[in-house]
Amino acid sequence: PKRSSILLLCDRARHSPSRTVDMPKKTKGSKSATAGGRFKKGPMMDGFRTIEEPVYLSVKEENISPFTTPVEAFTFEPEPDMVVSNFKNGDRERKIYCNIELTDEEAASIKALQEEAAKQGLEFFPSIVIMAGGFLSP
Repeated sequence: PKRSSILLLCDRARHSPSRTVDMPKKTKGSKSATAGGRFKKGPMMDGFRTIEEPVYLSVKEENISPFTTPVEAFTFEPEPDMVVSNFKNGDRERKIYCNIELTDEEAASIKALQEEAAKQGLEFFPSIVIMAGGFLSP
């Protein structure tokens, strides 16, 4: 199956556990939705401009077990009712976005959100970008 744009966002937002970065310095002319333009520009992430995110937690490589993530995390396939909750009143709520294919409606909504953010010249932290789908209602 095709990988959704949200999946790619999740993949790209991960940091190396031993990576440490100094707090970004101010940049001119950036219009940041999260930080008032105080951070360096980051890479484009699936249609959204990003800014570098400060390191909130840093762990030395030697302090991480080689088998930190259980194999079930990679092999688990959620049932459809785990991905989307359907309520008696007809409302729907998506619970899982990462590693799950977007519907055509969701993909169109993400595209519209990307276009609006670009039109307004907004930039976001990668940790916000990966949640883009969660800000949309079906």
